[in-house]
Amino acid sequence: PTPTPTPPPTPKQVSTTLLGVCVTPGLVKLLLGGAVAVDAAAVLRSTASIVLLPLLAGVAAGRVCPGAASRVAPACPALGILATLLLVTGGAANSSAALLRGGAAAWRLHAGAVLLPFLAGAVALCLGRLSGLGERGVRTLTMETMVKSPTLAYVLASKHFGSEVAAAPAASMVWLAAVGAGVAIAWRRLVPFEDTQSQV
Repeated sequence: PTPTPTPPPTPKQVSTTLLGVCVTPGLVKLLLGGAVAVDAAAVLRSTASIVLLPLLAGVAAGRVCPGAASRVAPACPALGILATLLLVTGGAANSSAALLRGGAAAWRLHAGAVLLPFLAGAVALCLGRLSGLGERGVRTLTMETMVKSPTLAYVLASKHFGSEVAAAPAASMVWLAAVGAGVAIAWRRLVPFEDTQSQV
């Protein structure tokens, strides 16, 4: 049978990453009441080299060589997990001094890394319920919001802002998998999806 090429990413998937570069300075100004000097062109170049170029290369490979892409596709989830583990390990190792030091600063760093996904997930859950999404949509929106990977933030912070700033996304990289998995398991067991479907 003719292999089916991997579908390209949607415009939403690509645009949200680039939108974050533009929106983040505004959020900093709104939430912190100050501004952070950012070389926007350099950050956009880094984002393009880290995200867009590999993405476009993968889409092009799937279109040009669909047979090879279909053979490689089953191994991609495992390779993705391995790559993520390497990035998390590297980020934690490079920021170990900030992550392991004692004092209030370190505790605030870890507390923020744990509380931020919960807060973001709670906001997403409320907005999903208010918007009338179905249960599947609400759960998807909530979990996707909670477990947004801080890996790109870590790479950009390391490259453009220094190791002290990179410690925050490094802490998130360490905690996020545990937080996301814990919430997903608890949600599934405490409020089974099948039960919510039967109530509709």
